Amino acid sequence: MITENKINANYLKFIQYLEKYNCYSEQMITEIGDKIKIAPYSAQLEFGGAEPGGLIDVTLNTLCRIGAEINQYAFGNNGNTDKPINHPLLCVNQNMLMKVLLLINISKVVSFVPNDSTWHKEKLGKMYNFTDFNTRLKLGQRSIYLCQKYGITLEEEEFEAFLALDNISIEDGENYHSPLYVLVKSAIMFTNIELYKKQKNNTIKNIIEN
Repeated sequence: MITENKINANYLKFIQYLEKYNCYSEQMITEIGDKIKIAPYSAQLEFGGAEPGGLIDVTLNTLCRIGAEINQYAFGNNGNTDKPINHPLLCVNQNMLMKVLLLINISKVVSFVPNDSTWHKEKLGKMYNFTDFNTRLKLGQRSIYLCQKYGITLEEEEFEAFLALDNISIEDGENYHSPLYVLVKSAIMFTNIELYKKQKNNTIKNIIEN
């Protein structure tokens, strides 16, 4: 359970990151800031982050960290500015990467609503339900829409990278994606794997202790 103090601290840090990477929107914070603060990362307990404050906590402490570390240590220069880039064709712009990772899941703020069913929560671990929208946009697509709505412009590569959340293929030349797209998709996959394993280990630990 994420404490109220941690939720508040994470929210302030999230805003600082938005400002740092030039993707802060005053309108977005004014209109849905309170929802962003307590939004979950996932709807089901088994996937991790299915709790108030989970979205920002996972985004800052897992998703952004994994993405940045892959980019820096695998493709970059390990933080040594005197050393040439390891893979200049694969290393992506850090500002673009962080911008995408900070906002790619923003649609979950409006897509997940608390589940009122005690049975579904206790028996199935389904803590949130999906909002019933008039359109069938997927999560990545709706995040793009929200960025557009709140005046956050996206470069072409950033737009494509958002679609990694939905696992959308590009029809023309579908075997090729930009390095940013691949890195974002990898970061999401590694984040989900780590959360799943943590949740599974905690479940096993609780069973043993009880």
